[in-house]
Amino acid sequence: MLFRGYEFLRHKLSHMTSLNSLMLLLLGVVFVTSPVVANFNIPIYEPPPIEIPPIYQPPPTEIPPPLYKPPFIPPPLFHPPYENPPPVFQPPHEKPPPEYQPPQEKPPPVYEPPHEKPPPLYKPPHDKPPHEKPPPEYQPPHEKPPPAYQPPHEKPPPEYQPPHEKPPPVYQPPHKKPPPVCQPPLVKPPPVYQPPHEKPPPVYQPPHVKPPPVYQPPHEKPPPVYQPPHVKPPPVYQPPHEKPPPVYQPPLVKPPPVHQPPLVKPPPVYQPPHVKPPPVYQPPYKKPPPVYQPPHVKPPPVYQPPLVKPPPVYQPPIVKPPPVYEPPIVKPPPVYQPPIVKPPPVYQPPLVKPPPVYQPPIVKPPPVYQPPVVKPPPVYEPPHEKPPPVYKPPREKPPPVYQPPYEKPPPVFQPPYEKPPPLFPPPYEKPPPLFEHPYPPGCSPPPYGHFPPSKKN
Repeated sequence: MLFRGYEFLRHKLSHMTSLNSLMLLLLGVVFVTSPVVANFNIPIYEPPPIEIPPIYQPPPTEIPPPLYKPPFIPPPLFHPPYENPPPVFQPPHEKPPPEYQPPQEKPPPVYEPPHEKPPPLYKPPHDKPPHEKPPPEYQPPHEKPPPAYQPPHEKPPPEYQPPHEKPPPVYQPPHKKPPPVCQPPLVKPPPVYQPPHEKPPPVYQPPHVKPPPVYQPPHEKPPPVYQPPHVKPPPVYQPPHEKPPPVYQPPLVKPPPVHQPPLVKPPPVYQPPHVKPPPVYQPPYKKPPPVYQPPHVKPPPVYQPPLVKPPPVYQPPIVKPPPVYEPPIVKPPPVYQPPIVKPPPVYQPPLVKPPPVYQPPIVKPPPVYQPPVVKPPPVYEPPHEKPPPVYKPPREKPPPVYQPPYEKPPPVFQPPYEKPPPLFPPPYEKPPPLFEHPYPPGCSPPPYGHFPPSKKN
């Protein structure tokens, strides 16, 4: 019994301990995620910034005048004279002998048969019974005699010219350039002292005096110009508009048709048969004789004179120029500055007020006389006369056109309407069910006991 009570108490205590730890965990999560605690930043100590003391900069000193340096003139470089190389001997150019050209044979002229003029076409005589033109007489064709044979022109062979030999060139000795002349070094003169520039004293400007104002008389307005009253002109008489009488239009008369004679086809023109010309004689082709090529003669070797080495050029020793003496810098004496004398004060006369300008009294101009308004006399208008009435001839009614009485057409026979027999649709026959293969083509059914997931249920 005691053991059972101990087990119960131990179970209860362990359950309460887990509840307490769970509550503490939830409180910690709420405390950490609250905005006040989340934004709480612990201040970090930062030492004050170290101030760097300013460094003393001494005032700028006067720049000393630059030291005079003589200009450096390099000694001239020695260029040895340019020796022209000896010319190379070119053997004379031998022109090859001209090729033999056989004489040009002119081909014999082509014989052209005589041109036969076709006989003229016979035209029947006109329908003139008294006079009949006789037919034209036949003219035989004109035969041109064949041209005379000209023998070919033979050109004589050209004469052989021996090759032209150029004489050997004359040897020119090399040109020797004289040694360069030494120029003494250029000495720059010392700088000239420029005294300081003195500004001239300022020039006195008298004060500006404003001129007195000029009197302007008052502006007088000119009197108004009288405009006479506008008088309307009397109306102009317009005569009544009369319509012109209608112009008679004659009836349109169609012109009679023009007679066209029948078209007569001309008789066909006689075409003579085409005669093929005889073939042209072609002489046989003669091969020209071979061209003679002379044997190639090797030119003699060119004489090369032996190479002579030029003697060594004398180089004079480099002489160092003596040092340039620089005189001691002599400070110029101080320039005398006269004492500044203040100019005496300029007398200003007292300001005198100008007398007041007199303004004359404004005089009103006398009134302008306006004549009385005179009414113009009334314009007389003549009495309106009514124009005489224009007589219109009485309108004649045309005679009535006879219209035959209206005859009612006989009634058209319409056959009685026959109702078509009712259409009975055939009874609906359900089509036979289409056989669907349970497996696609090329697949075999699964083995026994293995079905798809949809057929397991």
